[in-house]
Amino acid sequence: MKKRLGIGFIGMILALTGCLDEIKLDPIALAERLVIEGGISNLETESKLRLSYTDYVGAPKRVLPTSGVYVEIQSTKGERLVMRADPQGSGLFTPESGKFVGKPGEAYFITIKLLDGRSFASRPQLMSPVVPIKNLQYTATEKPAVGYAVTADLDDPKDTENYYRWKAEGFSLRRSTGVPVAFAICCKTCWVKETADGINMLGDLNFNGNTIKNQPVYFSSYYGNSMHRIKVKQYGISKDAFQYYTKLNSQLKRSGSIFDPLPAKVGGNIINTKNPDDVSLGFFEVNAISTKQIDILDEKLKKYDLFYDSNLYVLEGDCLLRYPFSVYFETNQQPLFD
Repeated sequence: MKKRLGIGFIGMILALTGCLDEIKLDPIALAERLVIEGGISNLETESKLRLSYTDYVGAPKRVLPTSGVYVEIQSTKGERLVMRADPQGSGLFTPESGKFVGKPGEAYFITIKLLDGRSFASRPQLMSPVVPIKNLQYTATEKPAVGYAVTADLDDPKDTENYYRWKAEGFSLRRSTGVPVAFAICCKTCWVKETADGINMLGDLNFNGNTIKNQPVYFSSYYGNSMHRIKVKQYGISKDAFQYYTKLNSQLKRSGSIFDPLPAKVGGNIINTKNPDDVSLGFFEVNAISTKQIDILDEKLKKYDLFYDSNLYVLEGDCLLRYPFSVYFETNQQPLFD
């Protein structure tokens, strides 16, 4: 009886598999793809990009061997900018001259020559004039998390199509048990930087020419009563960039169900000059950026200090070693942004 059941089960599996159609995968999806992150801006410290490879859509990125890779950015007015590779092999490229400031109103395009002989280029991307941040403000919150919710205001220009993206970074004070040094305990506090680099965007289709108020831009978690120093970057992005990141965001928000549609090809704006089907992942950005800083020292959340004094939040050892992206020991040494 058991043998007959086994034979029947195997037969059923063979019958089912015989009915399945062969899945033909897109060869471009399986090919090694170039990934680009970053671009140029009107701020000297923001003109940088990173190159890497991925084997197929969704695969982990691999750092691109940068020795011998040539990256050049040009303006439509003839200005040339050669990008220099990080000698440590991180895939990061920065201006060879050490400094570069893009000009709003001008258009720029990139050329990349890889070691395998492939050459990639983008169409000219216009650097739109940046809209300044009018105000930054915050609200002390307790739900869904304890901390400070930072929002921005800006005046959207009339009769122009504008697209915005926000990134931010902030310092807050963290504590540890410290380490013994001579007859004292050292290194119990440090400033820790956290960044918000997600896809936070807005187009002015429904509010052209009006004031945008209380746009969420950053959340600074509370770990004790101390100063929180936050810098917000407001990007003026192109319509193409807005559409690209909208598609990318929809992919990132997929539920992961087997009934979801197959991932769309979220190709960027850099294309193989000899094979238009070989499109890079990522987007070469040409953005003007406005920045504004806010310092928060508010005692509204001080009632939570006892909770954050627990060992769950006060780690053992040297503060700088226990927290990634920590920069200073002393509480009275004000943290500085790059």
